Amino acid sequence: PLCLPPPCIGRGQLPLGVRDRILVLPVNRAMSFWLPHDPDGDIPPYTLARAMGSGWMWQIPTQTRMGCGYVYSDLFLTPEEAQSEVKDALGRSI
Repeated sequence: PLCLPPPCIGRGQLPLGVRDRILVLPVNRAMSFWLPHDPDGDIPPYTLARAMGSGWMWQIPTQTRMGCGYVYSDLFLTPEEAQSEVKDALGRSI
């Protein structure tokens, strides 16, 4: 889930900081998924973040799998299009 600022005062208005962030980071949807990794291989000691067409994708290694996700804006992609973009980036279905 995305962190949201405290509720604003005034009907139909967003606090100034929120308006500014919407212009530079307009993500409002997220999909999470898991990917397997080789249980006998080394676990990477870092998180990967990748810029995508309408947001960014992450991969966080754990001992048993890779925790992954894609945050994006539904102004530019449907959930189906976002899933297809992830599939294309990874070269595999999720």
